Amino acid sequence: MSNLYDDFEKRHVGSWFAAGWVDVEVKKPFNQVFRKDLTTLQTELEEIQEHIEAVSQKQLRLANLANLYNVSE
Repeated sequence: MSNLYDDFEKRHVGSWFAAGWVDVEVKKPFNQVFRKDLTTLQTELEEIQEHIEAVSQKQLRLANLANLYNVSE
């Protein structure tokens, strides 16, 4: 462990350090309001509904497979 400290000292003894240096966290504004027209919102809603239906079908298939494997044991 002292070897790491010695390596650090060797690298940074003659180096300079900027006094104005700080870590800055850049935050994006989260309160932006995006306005979309009605047709865009309707198409997005339809896509979401299709996705929900696909997930429901997969869930039903997995439940049926689970029942099949539980019965066959």
